[in-house]
Amino acid sequence: MATVSVDVDIDDILWDMSSSEKRELCKELIEDGYGPEGVLRTEGYHPDEEMYREAVLKLLDSYSQLTAAQIELVKQLAG
Repeated sequence: MATVSVDVDIDDILWDMSSSEKRELCKELIEDGYGPEGVLRTEGYHPDEEMYREAVLKLLDSYSQLTAAQIELVKQLAG
């Protein structure tokens, strides 16, 4: 059986992805157990936690647009 070796640069792939595609990739990798420990749990969620996860991802996307007061509120909520 013949094999083919392909040299792929991950930076080229990431550069061509949209923000939503990158978010989806990160979500899938975390759900599959890849990524830093304790970033997001993937088991035992309460039904409302999916909404929470989506809200957190939106916050990450809009971080540069948050006011100082909003950033402080997020820090307080995070404990």
